[in-house]
Amino acid sequence: APIDFSLRDFRTTAKSGGFALAAASERGERFDWQGKLNLQPLASTGQFRVSALQARSVYEFLSDELPMELSAGSFDVYGRYVFSAGKQAGTQLDATLSKAVATGLALRARGVDRDWVTLPKTSLDNTRLSLARRSVEIDALRLEGMQTTLWRERDGSLNLARLLAPSREAATVAPASKPAAASADWKVVLGRLALQQGRLDFED
Repeated sequence: APIDFSLRDFRTTAKSGGFALAAASERGERFDWQGKLNLQPLASTGQFRVSALQARSVYEFLSDELPMELSAGSFDVYGRYVFSAGKQAGTQLDATLSKAVATGLALRARGVDRDWVTLPKTSLDNTRLSLARRSVEIDALRLEGMQTTLWRERDGSLNLARLLAPSREAATVAPASKPAAASADWKVVLGRLALQQGRLDFED
């Protein structure tokens, strides 16, 4: 899907390759990025902020890969990063998200006309990503006011399983090559999961 945005006041500074970038979309979404950039070797450090990123924008851009539809909601993310790319050390990326919040998020299976899961507020506390260690560490995931509609399909499966089923586009890609070594697998560590004032409607 096309992405429309305006770019204003992009500039570099005279001190250590510093730069600042601010972008805004017609939907009121904002992306602010500032830091330092070196070209030889390629490396960058800095911080970024994403404000009011619409869930529909994410879905329109990633619809071929996502197994579900994001019908409503917005995201706010703030973090910092350290990046480098070289022939000897390879690509290195370490990022920390001090703020990651989804507001008014709604999920449904592809091709249906109502939401199956609504999340008034979802937040991640202190998320750390390391490309070298292939790890994501999250101190806490907080789900506030989650409402879920669950029922059993005629074949005995649960409807929510369709939210995780691969999309038709992803399922029709060329067969994967030889599986990668186990050491290439990513590790996700979640310190705490908190659910507040959730509701489950079940139909059998």
